[in-house]
Amino acid sequence: MSNVSQPNVSQPYVSLHEYQSWLFDFLPEFVIEAVKHTFDHLLDEFDSNFLVTLIVLAHVFVFYCASGIVGYLLFLLRDKDEERIGQLFNRFFRRAPISQIERVLIVTAHPDDECMFFGPTIVELQKRYIVYLLCLTDGDYYGLGSIRKAELWESCRVLGMPDSHITLMKVSRMPDSPYTKWDPERTAEIIMEQVQRLDVNRVYTFDHHGVSGHPNHKSIYMAFAHLCLKNEIPPSLKVYLLESVNFIRKYTLFCDAGISKVFNKYTYMATIEEVRMIREAMTMHESQMYWFRWLYIYTTRYVYMNTYKELDKEDVILVAQINGDIA
Repeated sequence: MSNVSQPNVSQPYVSLHEYQSWLFDFLPEFVIEAVKHTFDHLLDEFDSNFLVTLIVLAHVFVFYCASGIVGYLLFLLRDKDEERIGQLFNRFFRRAPISQIERVLIVTAHPDDECMFFGPTIVELQKRYIVYLLCLTDGDYYGLGSIRKAELWESCRVLGMPDSHITLMKVSRMPDSPYTKWDPERTAEIIMEQVQRLDVNRVYTFDHHGVSGHPNHKSIYMAFAHLCLKNEIPPSLKVYLLESVNFIRKYTLFCDAGISKVFNKYTYMATIEEVRMIREAMTMHESQMYWFRWLYIYTTRYVYMNTYKELDKEDVILVAQINGDIA
């Protein structure tokens, strides 16, 4: 009988050890044994491929978070021109590029959208441009319209926006409702009236997912899609759509900074002090500060950064083909 020892097939951690050899080389032996013992116990109940998949996903998530942390730290260093690292990364991790555009309109659906979703954009653009806000409802779904109107003004004051730059609409056929889609033609007409009145040449608003999926948010996109398909957007007007992201990216604070900067041409980030300002602005909406809103403002990327895509007719047509809902 051969004395050659046979491999212990009951020890599936061997493949994991090979996969993770680069990591185990840096760990003390007792830690490695503990990890192996844990894997043995788990693999009694789960397939080894499943655990390997989990490990790979964990590494991807760690890399994602690490890249975001590095990206955000580099962003915070961008203004320290006296330091070499600030000079080196000031260009790549700059905020959105400066242009000659001077008048900007933020179009939202409800009081609180301005700080829940567009806070970094507002605080950044006000440093260089004249920024206006158009809110298309008074948020009266629960009968709190007058309260929410006052809260909107308080929130915008915290963000540094003059009262005269805020316009709140209340149109009978455009109610605040999670079940109602607004008529795109009528919505577009109201928005374009404000664009012309204020003589703005840049608009920021929701994309076709509306960040939260609210039908009123999506209706604003539909209005611009309607204008785009009919070639009724003036050449001098640029429209930028706030990017909706998946659940993980949405609720990982500033960890999305790396991916956001690499894959988005138009990115606005807020400093730590600006993040505090945005959160304070949200607390001005006292009628809306349920426990999940507190959780939101302390976990979402939208108080740290906004990423945009410019409205493009080909994209609008693609969305129309997928959803079949462009009028």
